[in-house]
Amino acid sequence: ISGIYCTQVAYMVGSNDSVSGLIGGFEGTVKNLIIKDSTFAPNQHLGLNGAIGAITGYPQDCTIINCRVENTKISSIDKYGQLGGIAGYGCGKVENCQVDVTLICTDTDSETKDEQFMGGIFATGYIDVFDSQVKIDGYISEFGSVHSGGITGAFVQYPLGSASTGYITGNTVEGSITFFEKTSP
Repeated sequence: ISGIYCTQVAYMVGSNDSVSGLIGGFEGTVKNLIIKDSTFAPNQHLGLNGAIGAITGYPQDCTIINCRVENTKISSIDKYGQLGGIAGYGCGKVENCQVDVTLICTDTDSETKDEQFMGGIFATGYIDVFDSQVKIDGYISEFGSVHSGGITGAFVQYPLGSASTGYITGNTVEGSITFFEKTSP
């Protein structure tokens, strides 16, 4: 699939959480999908826990195998943002995938201290990542805290309170993430 220009978010039922991506949120398996020359840039501010990924914003026990994200830009403005080259926030497994992505988080609200998460594969959550390659060009400007990395911004247990072992192995990362973080007044 090429030339996606996604400017919308989906709000999750019963919350102010929002997701954006080719697939907002899902359980299941995605195989052999290629997304290229695309842009994911919601034209509205994300709600609390806004999550964006080229394939999915909110994976739930998903498996993503042999997929590629090429020459794709993902960006957000303000609030608690979670940007990932493949997935935003959730749990599951990514295996043998390739990502070439530009990620941009811009916080314009200097009054509210929040957090931004950014990762070449996934922003935050509990996703096993095997044998994948990442090329990342990332930029974050944040009035609050920044969590960023070539594979993930934060590897946390999901769902909260679960006691599982997670793995990130056999991956390569190339590129850089530049950030501005202002945590005090």
